[in-house]
Amino acid sequence: MATTGFDTLKVSQDLKAAGFNEAQAGAIIRSMAGAFQDGMIATKSDIDKLQASTRADIAKLQTSTTAEFAAVRVEMDRLRASTRADIADLKAEGFRALWIQGAGIVGIHLAIGGLLFAAIRFLD
Repeated sequence: MATTGFDTLKVSQDLKAAGFNEAQAGAIIRSMAGAFQDGMIATKSDIDKLQASTRADIAKLQTSTTAEFAAVRVEMDRLRASTRADIADLKAEGFRALWIQGAGIVGIHLAIGGLLFAAIRFLD
């Protein structure tokens, strides 16, 4: 944090006007001056820099999040297409199995019918 000018005389006068005695005002001023010198108090410039940095970080995060969401959308579309293809394949396999079963049933009926026809002819 940057150091800033600190008007100790004005602060001392303000403190005395508020009812602090000379020793109390001096102690407060020394503490405040030390805090300014040690960089423990943020200045407007410090806050402005932090604000600009935070806005830049948010903009970067927004950009990366937008890109990540776009990638997720692409992956979801790919998975959706793949799932639809898998479902279509399963339907086709199901229909093939039904046709085979149907053909088997028809074959069994024809065989039974042929046996009955042969039995009737044999009995006549």
